[in-house]
Amino acid sequence: MDDDIVTVYGAKEIEDFECRELREYLETVGDITAEEKKGLRKWIAAGYSVYDNPYSLYYGSGFPMDYIEGVRTGNDMMKHPEDYFGGESLESESKLVTEDDVPF
Repeated sequence: MDDDIVTVYGAKEIEDFECRELREYLETVGDITAEEKKGLRKWIAAGYSVYDNPYSLYYGSGFPMDYIEGVRTGNDMMKHPEDYFGGESLESESKLVTEDDVPF
């Protein structure tokens, strides 16, 4: 099936699904900051799933980390790479992911 998903299901159905997915996710994810919530909304608006993350981080099981887990882990990796890689801090060379970094 090569048809575009919007053509097949319609923009309204996709938007409804994204809103429902976001609402259900926010009910289960626990406490998040206003900045995380804003970034998450931009992530969803750009067409990504709450069950993926901008760092493309995966659990050992092979499944992607959800948005909040991925952003928190990715940001922590940037601040404390020695905890993950045994190296020096990368914070001065790289920027942590914020809501402004979502590509769309």
